[in-house]
Amino acid sequence: MIENIQLLATQLADKVAKKYRVEPIKAKTYIVQYWAKHFDLQTLCSAAPTLKSITRTRLYKDAEREVTRKLYYELRRYQAEQDVDQLVQALRSAQTLESKDHARQQLVQNHVSTHERLAHLEEFWQLVCCYVPSQSRILDVGCGILPLVFPFQTASVQEYLALDRSQDSIDTITAFQEAYDIQCLSARQWSIQDGWAGVEPHTYDVAFLFKLVPVVARQEPSSLTVLSQVPAKRLILTGCKKAMVKQRDISRRERTLLQHFMGSASMQLIDEFETADEIGFVCEPLQ
Repeated sequence: MIENIQLLATQLADKVAKKYRVEPIKAKTYIVQYWAKHFDLQTLCSAAPTLKSITRTRLYKDAEREVTRKLYYELRRYQAEQDVDQLVQALRSAQTLESKDHARQQLVQNHVSTHERLAHLEEFWQLVCCYVPSQSRILDVGCGILPLVFPFQTASVQEYLALDRSQDSIDTITAFQEAYDIQCLSARQWSIQDGWAGVEPHTYDVAFLFKLVPVVARQEPSSLTVLSQVPAKRLILTGCKKAMVKQRDISRRERTLLQHFMGSASMQLIDEFETADEIGFVCEPLQ
């Protein structure tokens, strides 16, 4: 029975890895753990004479479809592996720079959207910072935990306000700010339905809307009006080249959504840039 489960899980994991952005070994581990609770499937695997006879049954087909769907939604989670509260507490209690850096790295690795940028992070910030004037006031909308990898040591920033609807993200950024004593950084829980009334009444020099506009365009298109009114002199918008979960190029779709947003919001395109996994537009409101 155990051997059949393992072989079936290996076959399915290889198939899943061709469709989704996940390593086969990780997919297999998840499948085996999930099927361990599927007692009907275990009974079938122990009694069936061959793997083919198992895969032909409705029971197996339903089990395969179910675990694939569960894995898909697991991969879509922004916080991936570990409990965020424990990781944040580790950062708060760190006493040395080495232990702080380790705790920070654990948090970054645990956040899917931030983790997928790591391979091209230096290139990304070099391009972005070209459009950020010295002593800027930055508004990071839908920030996730990206402030944890912003180059505060080299960038000249007067203020960096990070907004996100996730309390986990706000707690993480606050712990980071306190651990590294970054005076210009602050974080606030914010939902797009809140609008800009709760944001301090001044215009920011730059607003980061990284990977945000396409998501809102798909999920809450009526809320794009709020984003178009972001209180900033300059906007830096980005979209993904690859789907978050599926092995699929979505750069054309993301580009179209960003261009449509700029047009409908009466934004003037200043420049555009591209990394290995992200496309970006720099724009300013028309006077």
